[in-house]
Amino acid sequence: MALTTQFLKKNPEAKRRLTAALEKAVHFIEGHESEAREILGRRTNLEPEIAAKCVLYQWIPHPSPDQLRQIQEHADFLHRETLLDNPLSTTPLFQE
Repeated sequence: MALTTQFLKKNPEAKRRLTAALEKAVHFIEGHESEAREILGRRTNLEPEIAAKCVLYQWIPHPSPDQLRQIQEHADFLHRETLLDNPLSTTPLFQE
């Protein structure tokens, strides 16, 4: 999922609700890993053995300055490798 900075600025309630939903999903995954893997396999048609090896979704709703730096470095890497067409400033994703 990707949202533009412009959308986030114009829709602060959508951003708040999206963040809350992601936090809820992460808490579920952390507390119910085997069930989360079963859901992953069912939703993506993965064999159970493959779903068992997948890295489960992680979200940091309130990253530290060091985590923000790492997230930005990851976005910069994706752009350099042409996996993102345009540079991405990740800071607006985490601003209240």
